[in-house]
Amino acid sequence: MVHSKKDYSKCADEMEKLRQNKQLLLVKHAQTEGTRQRINELVAYVKTQDTQITEYDDKLVRKYIDQIKIYDDKFVVCFKAKMEINVLR
Repeated sequence: MVHSKKDYSKCADEMEKLRQNKQLLLVKHAQTEGTRQRINELVAYVKTQDTQITEYDDKLVRKYIDQIKIYDDKFVVCFKAKMEINVLR
């Protein structure tokens, strides 16, 4: 288009949009990989435990749990890996 002196602004705009979309997808993929890695770390840790966890472990909580939401009839454990577990009272 440049050599034939045609207007290529639409083509340039489309290329810029595609570059932006590619960048967004790369960021999202990196976030997904980070979440997947945290899940795999948690699974590996749980598999190394030869017994059930029966008492509070501060190191474990700080490493894997983001927050705990308390309701009248249940509480929700929110993990840093973006998973949630509902526990009925």
